[in-house]
Amino acid sequence: MLVACFGLSANPPHSAHLIAAREILKKTPAKEVWLIPCWRHSFSKKLAPGKHRWNMVKLMEQSGIKCSDVEFLRKGISYTIDTVRILKKMYPSMRFVWVIGSDIIKDQSYKKWKNWQKLAKEIKFWIVQRKGFEVRKQSLPACFALLPIETKNISSTLVRERLKKGLSIKGLVIPKIEKYILEKNCY
Repeated sequence: MLVACFGLSANPPHSAHLIAAREILKKTPAKEVWLIPCWRHSFSKKLAPGKHRWNMVKLMEQSGIKCSDVEFLRKGISYTIDTVRILKKMYPSMRFVWVIGSDIIKDQSYKKWKNWQKLAKEIKFWIVQRKGFEVRKQSLPACFALLPIETKNISSTLVRERLKKGLSIKGLVIPKIEKYILEKNCY
Protein backbone atom coordinates (compact mmCIF):
# COMPACT_ATOMS: atom_id res chain seq x y z
CA MET A 1 0.00 0.00 0.00
CA LEU A 2 1.22 3.48 -0.87
CA VAL A 3 0.91 6.10 1.89
CA ALA A 4 1.41 9.83 1.35
CA CYS A 5 2.97 11.32 4.49
CA PHE A 6 2.12 14.94 5.10
CA GLY A 7 4.44 16.44 7.71
CA LEU A 8 3.17 19.62 9.29
CA SER A 9 3.68 21.81 12.31
CA ALA A 10 -0.13 21.98 12.71
CA ASN A 11 0.17 25.39 14.31
CA PRO A 12 -2.78 25.28 13.52
CA PRO A 13 -3.68 22.81 10.78
CA HIS A 14 -5.73 24.62 8.15
CA SER A 15 -8.14 24.05 5.29
CA ALA A 16 -5.42 23.91 2.61
CA HIS A 17 -3.90 20.88 4.38
CA LEU A 18 -7.21 19.06 4.20
CA ILE A 19 -7.93 20.11 0.61
CA ALA A 20 -4.50 18.83 -0.46
CA ALA A 21 -5.00 15.52 1.40
CA ARG A 22 -8.38 14.95 -0.27
CA GLU A 23 -6.99 15.78 -3.71
CA ILE A 24 -4.06 13.41 -3.19
CA LEU A 25 -6.51 10.59 -2.53
CA LYS A 26 -8.46 11.47 -5.69
CA LYS A 27 -5.58 12.10 -8.10
CA THR A 28 -2.73 9.78 -7.05
CA PRO A 29 -2.25 6.07 -6.37
CA ALA A 30 -1.92 6.75 -2.61
CA LYS A 31 -4.47 4.75 -0.60
CA GLU A 32 -4.07 6.87 2.54
CA VAL A 33 -2.71 10.24 3.57
CA TRP A 34 -1.09 10.36 7.00
CA LEU A 35 -0.98 13.76 8.70
CA ILE A 36 2.18 13.79 10.82
CA PRO A 37 2.46 16.76 13.17
CA CYS A 38 5.92 17.46 14.53
CA TRP A 39 6.61 17.40 18.26
CA ARG A 40 9.23 20.11 18.09
CA HIS A 41 10.04 21.94 14.87
CA SER A 42 13.56 21.43 13.55
CA PHE A 43 13.86 25.14 12.68
CA SER A 44 12.97 26.17 16.26
CA LYS A 45 9.61 27.68 15.34
CA LYS A 46 7.50 28.58 18.34
CA LEU A 47 4.55 26.20 18.46
CA ALA A 48 1.33 25.93 20.45
CA PRO A 49 1.38 23.11 23.04
CA GLY A 50 1.58 19.68 21.45
CA LYS A 51 -1.67 18.41 22.95
CA HIS A 52 -3.63 21.18 21.20
CA ARG A 53 -1.91 20.69 17.85
CA TRP A 54 -2.48 16.92 18.08
CA ASN A 55 -6.16 17.36 19.00
CA MET A 56 -6.68 19.73 16.07
CA VAL A 57 -5.04 17.33 13.60
CA LYS A 58 -7.26 14.51 14.91
CA LEU A 59 -10.28 16.66 14.01
CA MET A 60 -9.21 16.42 10.35
CA GLU A 61 -9.37 12.61 10.21
CA GLN A 62 -11.81 11.11 7.73
CA SER A 63 -11.92 8.25 5.26
CA GLY A 64 -8.40 7.76 3.91
CA ILE A 65 -6.95 10.62 5.98
CA LYS A 66 -5.32 9.46 9.20
CA CYS A 67 -3.10 10.98 11.86
CA SER A 68 0.23 9.51 12.83
CA ASP A 69 1.78 10.18 16.20
CA VAL A 70 5.19 8.87 15.13
CA GLU A 71 6.90 12.20 15.86
CA PHE A 72 4.91 12.81 19.04
CA LEU A 73 5.98 9.46 20.47
CA ARG A 74 9.64 10.26 19.86
CA LYS A 75 9.43 13.73 21.45
CA GLY A 76 12.38 16.02 20.71
CA ILE A 77 13.16 17.69 17.40
CA SER A 78 11.46 16.16 14.39
CA TYR A 79 13.76 15.46 11.47
CA THR A 80 12.09 14.07 8.36
CA ILE A 81 14.88 11.60 7.68
CA ASP A 82 14.44 10.02 11.13
CA THR A 83 10.67 9.85 10.73
CA VAL A 84 10.94 8.22 7.31
CA ARG A 85 13.35 5.59 8.61
CA ILE A 86 11.12 4.81 11.59
CA LEU A 87 8.02 4.48 9.38
CA LYS A 88 9.85 2.14 7.01
CA LYS A 89 10.95 -0.01 9.95
CA MET A 90 7.48 -0.02 11.57
CA TYR A 91 5.63 -0.75 8.32
CA PRO A 92 8.00 -2.72 6.05
CA SER A 93 5.20 -3.79 3.69
CA MET A 94 4.16 -0.20 2.95
CA ARG A 95 5.60 2.29 0.51
CA PHE A 96 5.81 5.94 1.50
CA VAL A 97 6.06 9.29 -0.27
CA TRP A 98 6.48 12.65 1.49
CA VAL A 99 4.15 15.53 0.59
CA ILE A 100 5.40 19.10 0.65
CA GLY A 101 4.11 22.46 -0.51
CA SER A 102 5.69 24.28 -3.44
CA ASP A 103 6.79 27.04 -1.04
CA ILE A 104 9.43 24.62 0.31
CA ILE A 105 10.79 24.18 -3.21
CA LYS A 106 10.51 27.85 -4.13
CA ASP A 107 12.53 29.05 -1.13
CA GLN A 108 14.73 25.92 -1.20
CA SER A 109 14.23 25.37 2.53
CA TYR A 110 14.39 21.60 1.89
CA LYS A 111 18.14 22.09 1.53
CA LYS A 112 18.24 23.00 5.24
CA TRP A 113 16.74 19.64 6.26
CA LYS A 114 18.97 17.26 8.15
CA ASN A 115 20.78 15.06 5.60
CA TRP A 116 18.40 16.11 2.84
CA GLN A 117 20.47 14.43 0.11
CA LYS A 118 20.38 11.10 1.96
CA LEU A 119 16.67 11.64 2.58
CA ALA A 120 16.15 12.10 -1.17
CA LYS A 121 17.52 8.59 -1.65
CA GLU A 122 15.17 7.18 1.01
CA ILE A 123 11.87 8.60 -0.21
CA LYS A 124 10.22 10.40 -3.13
CA PHE A 125 8.58 13.78 -2.64
CA TRP A 126 5.24 14.90 -4.02
CA ILE A 127 4.76 18.63 -4.40
CA VAL A 128 1.40 20.37 -4.04
CA GLN A 129 1.29 23.77 -5.75
CA ARG A 130 0.53 26.67 -3.44
CA LYS A 131 -0.76 29.85 -5.01
CA GLY A 132 2.00 32.44 -5.04
CA PHE A 133 4.70 29.74 -4.92
CA GLU A 134 4.39 28.14 -8.36
CA VAL A 135 7.21 25.86 -9.49
CA ARG A 136 7.84 24.25 -12.86
CA LYS A 137 8.47 20.56 -13.35
CA GLN A 138 11.62 21.22 -15.39
CA SER A 139 13.35 22.94 -12.46
CA LEU A 140 12.88 20.08 -9.99
CA PRO A 141 15.49 17.60 -8.78
CA ALA A 142 14.74 13.97 -9.74
CA CYS A 143 13.34 12.99 -6.32
CA PHE A 144 10.52 15.57 -6.60
CA ALA A 145 7.28 15.03 -8.52
CA LEU A 146 4.83 17.84 -9.13
CA LEU A 147 1.25 16.75 -8.46
CA PRO A 148 -1.67 18.00 -10.56
CA ILE A 149 -3.01 19.67 -7.43
CA GLU A 150 -3.19 23.32 -6.49
CA THR A 151 -4.43 24.60 -3.19
CA LYS A 152 -5.28 27.97 -1.71
CA ASN A 153 -2.50 30.05 -0.24
CA ILE A 154 -3.52 29.57 3.36
CA SER A 155 -0.86 29.36 6.03
CA SER A 156 -0.82 28.73 9.74
CA THR A 157 0.89 32.12 10.09
CA LEU A 158 -2.08 33.83 8.40
CA VAL A 159 -4.51 32.06 10.75
CA ARG A 160 -2.52 33.09 13.85
CA GLU A 161 -2.17 36.69 12.64
CA ARG A 162 -5.91 36.99 12.05
CA LEU A 163 -6.61 35.54 15.50
CA LYS A 164 -4.19 38.00 17.08
CA LYS A 165 -6.07 40.88 15.41
CA GLY A 166 -9.45 39.51 16.47
CA LEU A 167 -10.44 38.76 12.86
CA SER A 168 -12.46 35.82 11.62
CA ILE A 169 -10.71 32.61 10.54
CA LYS A 170 -13.85 31.15 8.94
CA GLY A 171 -12.87 29.18 5.85
CA LEU A 172 -9.18 29.18 6.77
CA VAL A 173 -9.68 26.25 9.13
CA ILE A 174 -12.46 23.68 9.29
CA PRO A 175 -15.33 24.61 11.64
CA LYS A 176 -14.34 21.99 14.27
CA ILE A 177 -10.83 23.44 14.47
CA GLU A 178 -12.13 27.01 14.62
CA LYS A 179 -14.35 26.01 17.55
CA TYR A 180 -11.45 24.20 19.27
CA ILE A 181 -9.09 27.18 18.89
CA LEU A 182 -11.65 29.60 20.28
CA GLU A 183 -12.72 27.36 23.17
CA LYS A 184 -9.15 26.50 24.21
CA ASN A 185 -7.74 29.96 23.46
CA CYS A 186 -4.79 28.33 21.66
CA TYR A 187 -3.36 31.50 20.12
